[in-house]
Amino acid sequence: MLHAGVAAGLRVSELVGLRLGDVAFSSRYVDLRVRGKGRKERVLTLWKVVADSVRAWLAVRGEAQVPELFLNARGCEMTRAGFAYLLHQHAVAARAKCPVLRA
Repeated sequence: MLHAGVAAGLRVSELVGLRLGDVAFSSRYVDLRVRGKGRKERVLTLWKVVADSVRAWLAVRGEAQVPELFLNARGCEMTRAGFAYLLHQHAVAARAKCPVLRA
């Protein structure tokens, strides 16, 4: 989720709002159809490494009843608050392994 969000320069609301139908693979790349502020849509083509990350996530994600690409632990759509919680958890883990990040 972070890989796709950072590589595409997405806002958190755009990232958690991605649906399975918004993802299209074209050879080595992945196209993301993003709905931004003001319901503006844009299509972003991201490189192979990001496409591989999204493919790996889809393999882990499995079948779910909701159309959103990223899910929470209960298999429901990820929220902005849920994303903030996950980001905080990973930041804490990173600080524990890399002392430079503690500051």
